[in-house]
Amino acid sequence: MSGAHEHGSKISGMTPFEVAQRLFARRAVGGGIFMVISEVRGCLETMEKEGAVTGAVSGGKLIYSLNCG
Repeated sequence: MSGAHEHGSKISGMTPFEVAQRLFARRAVGGGIFMVISEVRGCLETMEKEGAVTGAVSGGKLIYSLNCG
């Protein structure tokens, strides 16, 4: 599975919770991600219903696009 090296890779077919856990488990060591985790927690419920999560890795940084509509 080599998706962390692909820029702008979209993750579909997985539950938002699983996607977040996988990405966070790999990049949580950064330290700055913890701030994102707090915000994601509040959106997890909404994301489950919406089912829209996009994870992209750029320059070693994790950029998240969360749809909390």
